[in-house]
Amino acid sequence: NDLYDMLVGHEVGHALFTPEGVDKTKAALKYIDASAPESRVMNYLNVAEDVRIEKAIKDKFPGLRRNFVKAYKSLAERDFFDIAGKDHNAMAFIDRVNLHFKIGNHVDITFSPEEQVIVDMIDAADDWDSMVEAAKAMYGLAKEQKKQEQETQQAMPDMNGDFQAPSGDEGDEEGQSMGNGSDDDNQDEGQQEA
Repeated sequence: NDLYDMLVGHEVGHALFTPEGVDKTKAALKYIDASAPESRVMNYLNVAEDVRIEKAIKDKFPGLRRNFVKAYKSLAERDFFDIAGKDHNAMAFIDRVNLHFKIGNHVDITFSPEEQVIVDMIDAADDWDSMVEAAKAMYGLAKEQKKQEQETQQAMPDMNGDFQAPSGDEGDEEGQSMGNGSDDDNQDEGQQEA
């Protein structure tokens, strides 16, 4: 069962390569953004760490490469990530990163040149510290993109020709973050984990 082997390989990757305890994780979350809820920042850390540990486990056990490819292909075919009929490239940056590294062989995901620099950072991260830097860069760009989107929306007139008033809601800069959500104040930020 390729899916079973991929899921076990993923979790063993965390067991072998993600630092034990919570101290390093809490320090990383504060480093990325001490003012944001930890659960929001954790989505970024988790997406980047999943990439790192999956590469590491496949390097340690090369036979798993085939299982990962087949399992993610099966998940893509079953629309596990709930993307059928959606414009993948209109999704939030974190979602596109997650899809790219998990099922990028099966869907076409594009990135702007600025985003591609960060995607390459995530791909190159081979230790905890470089992964945290990549997660911080991804978080920072997503936050900036959300700010720009809100400013554009505020400047656009509504259907009556009036300009929209600012909503005052500065949160939720990361979209769905498929595969890495939490159950507290971030329910709309993550749906499934693979």
